[in-house]
Amino acid sequence: MVHSHERDISYACTSLLGRVHAGETGDEIRVRKMDGSTVSLLDMFIRDFIGKVLLGALTFGVTTFVSMIMVLVMKERRAIHDYMAGTYVHSD
Repeated sequence: MVHSHERDISYACTSLLGRVHAGETGDEIRVRKMDGSTVSLLDMFIRDFIGKVLLGALTFGVTTFVSMIMVLVMKERRAIHDYMAGTYVHSD
């Protein structure tokens, strides 16, 4: 069994590359800039650390909930952290 902190480190490493595997399906999810280009390390830092971790902690999780609603309701299906970093999620 993988401990939570090990899974977090693994996710962080794959996120820094802009590539995450979605569960058991093997589908690959890629994070891209709005112009379709690949994301930089700075983009992923803004998206994952500032947009998710820091903002979530500062708002006691409110932005996480708002982001979930945004993804479910809005046409573009982008969360707050995607808007902050100028990114979107694309599945191959």
